[in-house]
Amino acid sequence: MDKDKETAVAPENRVVEADSVESEPKPEGNNVASNPTFPDGGLRAWLVVLGVFSLNFATFGIAVSWGAFQAYYEQNTLRGHSSSSIAWIGSLQFSLIFMPGSITGRLLDMGHHKLPLGLASALLILCAFLTAECNRYWHFLLCQGIGIGLACGVIFPPTLGLISQWFHARRATAFGITACGTSLGGIVFPIMIRFLLPSVGFKWTVRILAFVMSFALLLGFLTTATRLPPRHVKRLFGLDVVKSKNVLLYAAASFFAFLGMYAILTFLVISAVVKGIDRNLAFYFVSIMNFASIVGRLTAGILGDKFGPLNVMIPFTVGAALVTYCWPYAHTIPGFVLIAVFYGISFGAYVGLLPSPAASLGPLHSMGERIGFQLSIMSIAILIGSPIAGEIRSLPLGFRGTGAYAGSFIILGAAFMLFTKKAVTKSSIHDLVATKAASECRIRRSKLGHRHQLPLAANYPQLATMGRGPFSASSLKAIDAFGKTLEDVKIRTRTGAFLTFLSIGIILLLTLVEFIDYRSVYLDTNIE
Repeated sequence: MDKDKETAVAPENRVVEADSVESEPKPEGNNVASNPTFPDGGLRAWLVVLGVFSLNFATFGIAVSWGAFQAYYEQNTLRGHSSSSIAWIGSLQFSLIFMPGSITGRLLDMGHHKLPLGLASALLILCAFLTAECNRYWHFLLCQGIGIGLACGVIFPPTLGLISQWFHARRATAFGITACGTSLGGIVFPIMIRFLLPSVGFKWTVRILAFVMSFALLLGFLTTATRLPPRHVKRLFGLDVVKSKNVLLYAAASFFAFLGMYAILTFLVISAVVKGIDRNLAFYFVSIMNFASIVGRLTAGILGDKFGPLNVMIPFTVGAALVTYCWPYAHTIPGFVLIAVFYGISFGAYVGLLPSPAASLGPLHSMGERIGFQLSIMSIAILIGSPIAGEIRSLPLGFRGTGAYAGSFIILGAAFMLFTKKAVTKSSIHDLVATKAASECRIRRSKLGHRHQLPLAANYPQLATMGRGPFSASSLKAIDAFGKTLEDVKIRTRTGAFLTFLSIGIILLLTLVEFIDYRSVYLDTNIE
């Protein structure tokens, strides 16, 4: 057999011409080189940012204001029901915002945006006005839990894909800006509830909120638009995305983190009221938290473009866990304000960058599908997280058990983000070695003056065995052994440092909260 035409016959060692190696699509990564140029700015792109900002304000903004509704329902309309059963309304609303993500993301990839947005906006406004007429538990569950949640679920997930179509280099910054719409809604809606309830009552309070949401939804409908041509798909719901290990790891990280993320958002106000803080003042804690989250979202967006989304999300997620552990030990107004500020910054940074890694874990044409899959997995955790926290609250441990439960799962989410980062880094190193091998083989082919067939770059050990690779078999084994040893050392070092700083952070934050509470109690005693 001619040596020049020798090929590998094993099924896993498929062969391609040397010229086509660089064009072989990568299973992971941005794949930007093969994608159309991103505007990354300009009037049209920033109008899309404005529109997504408005849609986040009307959808996610009302959702993160649930703490104000929870406190009102527990002490007024639904006072005969348990805290856990009332929390199911908010959990259902939260989860339905993300649950349809796999389908709505697929619709966005197919080019369908305006029609679903218009229909869902009409449903959202209708359910908001119907909520004003509710007076029984199942009324609120149907209108506020299912109706508003499902409408927001059709509107919100595609907005993440829209931003990714218009931005790449500034993607994290754009996500941070649009996420501030959620924070603004979380500031405005609780304050409106606080001032309107005593003067106009519950019905007109909710109606006024619905009118504000209508204006924001109209602005979002007029300014948002898709940029890429529709993608032809055979099925509305596909499972291709689950073949990516990196996407599955990141979806698992989001699932575990959101089992605990909404505990403080749901129970901060009622925990303050239970500990003797005036209810009218406790309503402001939600607004303070959402105002602080603006700082977190903007800061994380800027840092994410510079250092990478996961590198920024991991420390902020750990910070959110620390604050969650400390939350049950706050007993006075300064303590609760401190919890609201620190948690708002950490939570805002995490949520602001949440879709960015998923958008970067594959080709652009399936970006909506990946983000939608992540949101759908998250929705399960959001659905059960707050009710579990409410049940734990009813146990003898009370809010301390709730804080321990929520903080622990947030830490687990941060750990899975570390696993995702490691997997993505490993894939990138393999791609780099493969590209180097293909490049040197091309150079050798051009020097020899004839074409060689070679296995795919991912099978570079077989390349070395056949004498066509840039490395010998012994060199490759040495490189692999050294790389594994170095990676083990890095993992042990990082794990030790992570646990050390985590312990120190918990101790310092607990000390700070207890000191503020002690000073407040001491001053109140002296004044009396």
